[in-house]
Formats: sequence, C-alpha cells, structure tokens
Amino acid sequence: MAFTLTSQEFARERAKSKRSPDMISFSNNLYSQIKGHEGYKNKMYIDRSGKKPIRTIGIGFNLEEKHNQDFLRSINIDPEDIFEGKEVSDKEIRQMYNHNLRIAFKDAKDFLPDIASHPRDVQKAIIDMSFNLGRNKLFKFEKTQEALKARDYNEASKEMMDSLWATQVKGRAKKLSDMVKKHAK
Repeated sequence: MAFTLTSQEFARERAKSKRSPDMISFSNNLYSQIKGHEGYKNKMYIDRSGKKPIRTIGIGFNLEEKHNQDFLRSINIDPEDIFEGKEVSDKEIRQMYNHNLRIAFKDAKDFLPDIASHPRDVQKAIIDMSFNLGRNKLFKFEKTQEALKARDYNEASKEMMDSLWATQVKGRAKKLSDMVKKHAK
C-alpha cells in the first residue's frame, strides 16, 4: 500500500478506530521510534541537548514555542501550571505528540514532496528528523534533500551524519542514517 496521505489525512487516519493494518503498523512503529528517541515524561524537564536549555514535556514537546502553548490552552491545559510542576496525563501527552507529529509530517512532506514514494524506513527517518529539528533546521539539510530526491540513499545517509545535529543527537542520527542507508543500491 502506497503512503500518499496529506498531513491532515494522516492525522484523520490515525484517529479512526478502524485503520488498515499497514497504517496502524506504520503509525505504531513511528510512535515507538520517536518516543524512544525523545523520551517520555509526565512532568516538565529541561532539554539541554541544543545551544540553549528548552522547557519540555511529554515526548519532546517544546514548551517554549508559542504555538505549542496555544495548543495546550486549546486542550484546557495552562502552560503556567506545567511550569509550576503539574503532571500531565498519558492521554494529554498523546494529544501533544499528535499535534507535533502533524507539523512534522507536513514539514517532511514539504522537504521531500515525493516522500510517499520512498521506502517506509526513509519516510520514518525523515519524519523523525522533522519532529526533532523543526522545519527551519530540517531545510538546512540541503545536500541530504538533494540526495533523497535523487534516491541516492548512501549519499543522503552520509550527509545526515556530516552535521552538527549528528554530533548533538549521536545515536539517533546514526539510527536514522542507517535506516536510509539500508536502501542504498
């Protein structure tokens, strides 16, 4: 089954109770992968992996970003309560994850418009990178993008590892790079 959904369709499909086994498998694998890379915390923590510390909760949910604070308010969570130590539920963490995943999926599709025609591992690697980096930093991977468009997965993998990001996230970068590289010819 080809993966040709828009970000909105992807979100709707994930929300449906009756989903295709292929979509369920892809969604569950991606969730486990990103959760494994980002971690899972019901209380706020400080992410110090970048240049500046970032207040974070759940599965890599950046509390510093205004759109994320607005989202929290839309689901009746006051960001100030979280800053003061309030724990959030597993359901709320999943809502935050889904919000960020929709954004990451859209940005990944903008980065690689034909992402649906690439192998599933490549799709998951690029969506995971998008989730971690955000749109602006993802689009700085111009050589990776060129290599992916040319379906040169070996070169794309090398370019992923030749980055500041790879030195910051180490094992995550290696795993995602390997997911891309395994499809090299």
